[in-house]
Amino acid sequence: MKALASALRVFSAFSSNRGRWSVSELCEATGLSKSQVSKVLGEFRSAGFLRQDPASREYSVGLRAVALSANYLNSEALVHEAIGPMRRLANDTGHTSVLGVREGAEIIYLLGVEGPHFLDVKARVGTWLPFHATAIGKVLTAFQPGELPVRLPERELQRFTKNTITDRRELAAQLAKVRRQGFSTTNGETADGLAAQAVPIYGPGGVVGAALGLVYPLHVVTPKKRQSYTHTLHTAARQISSRLGAPVYPFGRSR
Repeated sequence: MKALASALRVFSAFSSNRGRWSVSELCEATGLSKSQVSKVLGEFRSAGFLRQDPASREYSVGLRAVALSANYLNSEALVHEAIGPMRRLANDTGHTSVLGVREGAEIIYLLGVEGPHFLDVKARVGTWLPFHATAIGKVLTAFQPGELPVRLPERELQRFTKNTITDRRELAAQLAKVRRQGFSTTNGETADGLAAQAVPIYGPGGVVGAALGLVYPLHVVTPKKRQSYTHTLHTAARQISSRLGAPVYPFGRSR
């Protein structure tokens, strides 16, 4: 079991946003010895879960791992039910629609659909982002089970831009507002000039398990347009929630 735990520590490094690792970098990241890391990498490479660049000698994700993640996405009801509404959302607004879930103090994008007004917002499948600086992360934290005030993870809130909220009291107050109004917005909190909105997606039993969002350049969207986007997001999230078996969607109204 100890060997398995070591192997998982090495392999888990490749689930981060970083795509390539050297042996020495993995040793530093995992705390394992060079011989341990090299042995694990060799096994995963032989099995096709990792590959090694012959020139740089660095390791990256192999095709077997890609197939494994694709199998998850193909069998996940949330992704299956969300893809249609997300395509319509991207086409109707012109911006990138994203689907995310929370894991610990981070959120991960399960799906991203680019709109006609292409913007490379790094909203790619498998991208990890901090909960406190993203619209999707704030929604998923605000709607976690339990009463207010929301429990915040016991970790430092990293600052990414001058707009990132790092004060825990201020963040808790904002999350309470998100829970009341049913949506979240961010203005340049992960990257300068980038804005986002997100709303909850409900599943069976009325539990929020995912969030749907829009990402766009801050300077091109007026406050009035943002209000329109909130309604559009709620409409799409209501459709997805209904398909997932949610008994009711409590936000937004059909026009």
